[in-house]
Amino acid sequence: MSDTECLTNRIRLKEWKDMRTIQISIDECYHIYNRGSHKRITFHNDADYARFLFLILFLQSPIVFDQVSRPVRSFLKRNVKHRVFDIDEEDILEIVRGRYVELISFCLMPNHFHLILRETQEGGTARYMQRVLNGYTKYYNTKYETSGHLF
Repeated sequence: MSDTECLTNRIRLKEWKDMRTIQISIDECYHIYNRGSHKRITFHNDADYARFLFLILFLQSPIVFDQVSRPVRSFLKRNVKHRVFDIDEEDILEIVRGRYVELISFCLMPNHFHLILRETQEGGTARYMQRVLNGYTKYYNTKYETSGHLF
């Protein structure tokens, strides 16, 4: 191993040791935010915003939605003042009963987003963010014919 490689490895080890680890606790609120990699625009139009909105609202529990595109398209076709997602009331109640995070507020910007979450089950924030970000990245990469990381 060269001196340069050895120095690089020591720096990486120091950075790793200095990284802050946050323990997320149940019933505590957290400000979660993420920006597109390389400051990339992540929401190009209303359809992109609607898709992400659907994901952050309806993936708060382990419920699986087979056809996300249908309620999102329906949402976009409605009158602007009265937009709602066509989701059965029973599904909404199941989400509320089984959710692992509670979405308190959100802000979506063209290249980033902010969420205020309360964790309701241990590990819920990580599970929720993984589902939302993976779901949106797959949608984005398919729609815009790209690949790789979005955030």
